[in-house]
Amino acid sequence: MKIQKLSKHNLAEIIDLQSEVGRNLSDQSLYYPLLPEEAMDMLNNKGFSLGIFNLGNRLIAYAAVRFPGEDPDNLGIDSLEKGELARVAHIEAGLVHPDFRGLGLQKLLYREAINLTRQTGKFRYLYSTVACHNYPALANSLDLGLMIADLKIKYSGHLRYVLFQDWEQPVFVDRKAAIKVDSGDREQQKALLEDGCLGFKIEIYQTNILVHFSRLINFI
Repeated sequence: MKIQKLSKHNLAEIIDLQSEVGRNLSDQSLYYPLLPEEAMDMLNNKGFSLGIFNLGNRLIAYAAVRFPGEDPDNLGIDSLEKGELARVAHIEAGLVHPDFRGLGLQKLLYREAINLTRQTGKFRYLYSTVACHNYPALANSLDLGLMIADLKIKYSGHLRYVLFQDWEQPVFVDRKAAIKVDSGDREQQKALLEDGCLGFKIEIYQTNILVHFSRLINFI
């Protein structure tokens, strides 16, 4: 299986894959589907899309990066200066066909998407949103160096983690002083984020998912 850049000719396949993934979700709040015009934006000049095809030339995994510019939904709008918004990229989607889960395809696509975005030299910040209980996507994002910076209501009222990465001035947290919070305790997580902590890891402990938070390390 090989990662390929997709074009506008793949739009129908992307929408079909999205529908197949949606039909197999037990919790529909895990993923907010892209509209066809949104997917098309990321096949044109507002981003790019990557796909993996099986031996039968069927699209089985998909990821997309969007360049939001000064659009009002730019995830950096609350924390960055206006002049920095053009340097923001979003990971907007990461889908794997139900028959091909467990092979690490989402993480593979995310890694390639991040590498390609960085190689352009045009962007500094990477942002993404992940459903609070979509633990595979959350683990993949954290493993690739993004950190939880916020909890916000997005996409028709669903709560999402907002993750980010700064490629010019990477942030580091004190991992040895981690505060471990049950993933279902949204209030404590919000309090830690508002107090300046970032989320950097999740772990499974018995039957619980724990999110690790800690403060920034100041090297000055």
